[in-house]
Amino acid sequence: MLVQQHEAFQQAWMPVIARDPAYNVNLSLKEAAFRLEPGLKDGWQPFVGRSLPHILALPMNKTAVGHYRVIKPLTELEAAGWVTQQQYFEIPTNVELARSAPDVAILQGRYTEGFIKEIERLKTYSKGFVIYELDDYVVKVPKKNGHLKHTPRDLEGSLRRGIARCDRLVVSTEPLADALSDTHRDIRVLPNMLAEELWVGQRARRRTSSKPRVGWGGGTSHTGDLEVIAEVIKTLANEVEWIFFGMCPPALRPYIHEFHPPVGLGAYPAKLSSLNLDLALAPLEFHIFNDCKSNLRLLEYGACGYPVIVTDTAAYRGYLPCTRVKTNSTEEWLDAIRMHLADPDASYRMGDQLHDEVMRNYVLRPEHVQVWYDGWMPG
Repeated sequence: MLVQQHEAFQQAWMPVIARDPAYNVNLSLKEAAFRLEPGLKDGWQPFVGRSLPHILALPMNKTAVGHYRVIKPLTELEAAGWVTQQQYFEIPTNVELARSAPDVAILQGRYTEGFIKEIERLKTYSKGFVIYELDDYVVKVPKKNGHLKHTPRDLEGSLRRGIARCDRLVVSTEPLADALSDTHRDIRVLPNMLAEELWVGQRARRRTSSKPRVGWGGGTSHTGDLEVIAEVIKTLANEVEWIFFGMCPPALRPYIHEFHPPVGLGAYPAKLSSLNLDLALAPLEFHIFNDCKSNLRLLEYGACGYPVIVTDTAAYRGYLPCTRVKTNSTEEWLDAIRMHLADPDASYRMGDQLHDEVMRNYVLRPEHVQVWYDGWMPG
């Protein structure tokens, strides 16, 4: 009963509560009176009216998907003078939502039923255009993916209800849009791009060892993908120096030359470049989850100037220059690697071409921000 009374009071009096004429909207509701509102990014709002669209974003995290899909594009839009913004990790209180009054709210990849119910609260008190942002086909997480254990029950049902409650679904790839085509009538594709300040100038060195340095980088979600090349790694153990970054299954440790543990996002590009690989690999299992993934690993390798061999899945198809393995057989992977090693100059030229394409079209510079603006704005 008390909860219902509280809700009725807020709905009736929210305009006065949120914008008390005796208290500035930029001052805290949680800290001591007359202190500035703290937060990850609580946009200062000095004017009564707005000349730019205001975006309220809820990224999943500060790194990885949160960085690539929300934080960095939003920061670049603000720097270019296209929007103002605020960022939180959880949906703010009703009063904070009314204070913010965003024109657009971006919700990134929340799948729990409790959060889905929160979307209604956000729509009630913010009244902005609400976007559901998704980077992976989380309905079909592979059994060998380390993130599977964190998957909530009835994820597909919660995901569909969450998407349906929003005004638009934004995804990273066309295959992901196709897989979710029956969840919403308005789906936009915004491809991943690299942050300029992190990735420009990260060219690696070549021929730094007596044997070719062949490497792979990734996390615990790629256990099944690494099994694709397990026999390849064993077969070539005496011909190349295997370099692993981020994760290496115990069964493969005896065959690798170097293992580099994970690092934070800020150090990641320089660390990947410092591996000085002569050849980089991006194997993927054949299933819908991988088909819906973005080509981010290829972009990161390309920024370092590495020649790359990939599995020929939907994630890596397109015009970016690399060698594509069609069957994922050990023989085809061995043939592809030995082809690169037999003509290192031609291999390096492919790495140079990939680098130039990535720098030209996949770095989030000011001239690229309109793609994100158009994908996020109503209309």
